[in-house]
Order: sequence, then structure tokens, then C-alpha cells
Amino acid sequence: MLYTKIQLRPDERAIILLDGKLHDVCSSGRHTVWHFGKECSVIINKLSSLAVEWKELAACLRFQREKAEQFWQIIDSPIGTDTLVWHDRYLVPQIIPSGESRAFWKPENGEIHTCPLPQEAFRLPENVEADLLRQPRLQAPLRKYTVSAKQKMLVAVRGELQAVFGTGQYVLRVQGDEVKVLFADSASPVFDDAPSVQMWAKANPGLVAEHFDCVAAGADELKLYFVGDVLTGCIAPDTHAYFWKQAAAPYAIQTVDLKNGLRIDADTQAKLKAANFWQSSLAKIVYFFQVPAQHQGLLYIDQQLQPVLPAGEYYYWMANRQINAEIIDLRPQTCEISGQELLSEDKVTLRVNAVCNYRITDAPLWLAQHREPEQYLYRELQFAIRAVVGGKTMDQLLADKQAIDAELSAAMRAKNLHGIEIDGAGVKDIILPGEIRTILTRVVEAEKSALANNIRRREETASTRSLLNTARVMEENPVALRLKELETLEKVTEKIDKISVYGGLDGVLNGLININTPKS
Repeated sequence: MLYTKIQLRPDERAIILLDGKLHDVCSSGRHTVWHFGKECSVIINKLSSLAVEWKELAACLRFQREKAEQFWQIIDSPIGTDTLVWHDRYLVPQIIPSGESRAFWKPENGEIHTCPLPQEAFRLPENVEADLLRQPRLQAPLRKYTVSAKQKMLVAVRGELQAVFGTGQYVLRVQGDEVKVLFADSASPVFDDAPSVQMWAKANPGLVAEHFDCVAAGADELKLYFVGDVLTGCIAPDTHAYFWKQAAAPYAIQTVDLKNGLRIDADTQAKLKAANFWQSSLAKIVYFFQVPAQHQGLLYIDQQLQPVLPAGEYYYWMANRQINAEIIDLRPQTCEISGQELLSEDKVTLRVNAVCNYRITDAPLWLAQHREPEQYLYRELQFAIRAVVGGKTMDQLLADKQAIDAELSAAMRAKNLHGIEIDGAGVKDIILPGEIRTILTRVVEAEKSALANNIRRREETASTRSLLNTARVMEENPVALRLKELETLEKVTEKIDKISVYGGLDGVLNGLININTPKS
């Protein structure tokens, strides 16, 4: 075929290639390209971006430079310098690397702007930056940054601080991992990465001194800083911190001399509570504990016991010190032993449950003498039980429990345990082996059965004696006999529904009851 027809829209351009080389460029409309048997290729570009899009563009700019300049605006970036190019409407701001060239469609309105940049520069000239801030989009490595009123933006290149930016909008060239952009909260007066600032100060001391104040605390002092009269943080002994010179809010620093003691005064306690210190970094340096009523507090500083503390709240600085506290309960307490197996004097195996009631009277003495005081008291109670129970027979143990409790209490008090007072001790339960329990049950049953028989015989004898006395009275007194007859009649008639009487009451009595009077 000798020709090729193409039709382009108003926002399109066509690159005509013959045998792979640039031949012509066509704008919008209908076109006929005569190629007379040569290989013809057509590449369509959209004008929404002025950049020429063609894979072989670099070769064309190298071998057909003059012809390319007829159609395009060619921008070369010199060796050692990058070039920033942009158009106010059609071309997204972008960087042409050092030693490379780019071709752009010539815009109908306006011009393509260029700005040479040093290869390592991250900041743009102010007028160029102002133009780029108006652009809706940027192409990497260009980026927009917005710094609010309570922020600072720091730029470090290869680990060295190069610039600190305040409130505003900026366009920076951030390439790879060499350039780091950090945002810091200037509402807090302290920059929270002191090691980084210390490292930056070695390479760029002037810039660090321009933006930071170094505040150091001595070996025996603590520095508190306040923002708006609110306690915000502290600087520990033998450390330092960096404060913003242009902080978002004014701050004040207060020095605490630790040589005067580690206990926090009431005024500072109130400030700590107002600042909710337990939810901030201050919680790491404040040691707080509370001693309830009927308790004592034992405070150890660097493992040295301090004076005993009564009930109340206590605050201490944990500045280069090891502090811990122990709360001791002064109320009566109980030590119990359950299921202790023992041998009585008559070689019967028993299981005993015992209890000892005690009260701590001198907490430092009680804790200082024993590594595990509760275990020590438990063992002493075991020894006392063995001594009391092992010296008695089973019958003695079962006979008088109160005597055993009194003896056990005396044995515990005789041990003279320092720091505590024994209120009393006793045996709660004595559990016998199964065979012994069976034998004792039989003994008790036999004893109770014999007792029941004795009672029954005694009652029968008393009843017989009473009947004999009654008979003797009736024999000697006819009226008493008559009364007995009437009583008997009354009982009989209670069980009879109807009675017919013939011959008067004497007939009834003689017919129902016949008692032979003894002959004289």
C-alpha cells in the first residue's frame, strides 16, 4: 500500500515513522501519509500531558536531533545538575535526571518552565516552590508537606540534620532513603529523640543551637518542666533533654535537689495528681504506694530499711535508686495446719487440724529474722502439735480438748517468737483411723445400751412400788376404793356410746365392776 490515512482529535498528535525513523508529526484533522512501500508506523499522543510518549525517543534525540527540534521542545539536563520542568496547566512538575534529555509538545498557551537543581538539593527556590504549591499534582520525588501550628518539620540527609521548618506549606525533593522528613510535636517543649539531636549537634552545631536548648540534670538532681502550670515531664539525674527554642507554648523548669531526700513534698504531689502522672512518662520515675488503716509500711531504698510508715499515701522519686515497699497487716491473723498425721503415746495414728491466732507487733523485727515468716510460724506450730499430741494417749486426747488447747497455746507462747504476739492456739479436729472409729462406736453403743437398761429397770421398780402403795390405801379406806371404782367407770364410759341403767348406780357398779372386798 502506498499511503495511510489517519484522523486525529483536537487533543491528539501523531508521530509518523517510516522504517522506524521520525518522518513527520501531524496535528488534529484528517491526514494522508504517503510512504511508497516503506514500513509506516503511527504513534498517537494525548496532549493532556506535554511529555512525548515514545519508546524510541532517546535514540531519536540522539540521531535525529535537528528533525526532532522542528516538532518538540527538547530540554537537556547537564551533567551534575538535575532539571525541574513544569507547565502551569498541562505538564505535571517533574525532575529530569542529570545527563538525560526529554522532549515535550510545544504548548499552545504559556511556556514550559525549567529550573536547574543541584543533585543533592532537597529544597527548591522560593519562587519555584510557590509555583509548585499551586499545582494539583506532583511527580516523585517531589512531595508537598504541610506543617501545622503545633508542629515542626525536620529534614535529615544521610543522618545529618539539614533544616527545620515551622508552620507553612513546602515542596521538597525526597529521593530514596537518603532524605528523611520527620514531624515533631512542638506543643510539647521537649524533643523526644535526644540521642538524634546529640548526633546532629556534632555535624551541624549551629543549626541545632538555633532551634534547641540543651537542659542537663546533675547526678543528685531532678528537673521538672511545666507547660501552662501543668507538670508535663522530668529530666532524670545524669541525663539531658533538648527543648524547642520556639515551642508552641511557654514552659518553665523546676530543679529538685535529691540530696534533701527522695520523698515528694505535698505541693509536688498535688501537681502530680493534677497531671494524671500514672498515665504519663512521669509514672516511670515516681514510686507511689498506700498504707491502709491497721497496716504498716516498710520502705526499702537501695535495700536499706527506712523508718516504719503509718497509714497514709506516700510518693517517692525513683531517681537512680532502687525503691520497693511492703505493706504489713497488723490485724489478727491465722496460721492453719490441716491433716497433720501424728502418733499418740499409745501408738495410734491420728490426723489433726490445728490453728494458731497471732498478731504482728514489730514488723521490721519479724521480717528481719526470717526469710519466710509465715512458713517459719507454720513449722513452729507443727513442732508444738507433735510435742502436745505425741505425749498423750488417745483417751486423754479425746477426754479434755480444752486442756489440749491450753497446753498448745502455752507451748506456742513459750517459743518467744520475736515480732509477733500469740493470741491462742488449739486443735480444731482430731480424726481417728477407720478401725479405731468402729471400735469406739461399738463401745459407745454398749455403754448407752447398758444405761438404758438400768433406767428401764429403775422405772419399773418405781411403778410397782407405787401400785403397791395405792392398794394398801384402798384396803384401809373404803372411800378411796369407791373413788377408784368411779374413776374406772369414767374411763369405761368414755368408750361406750349408750348405757341403759337398771337398779340405780349401785347396779351399774356391781354389774360392771366386781371387786371382792377382803374378809376381815
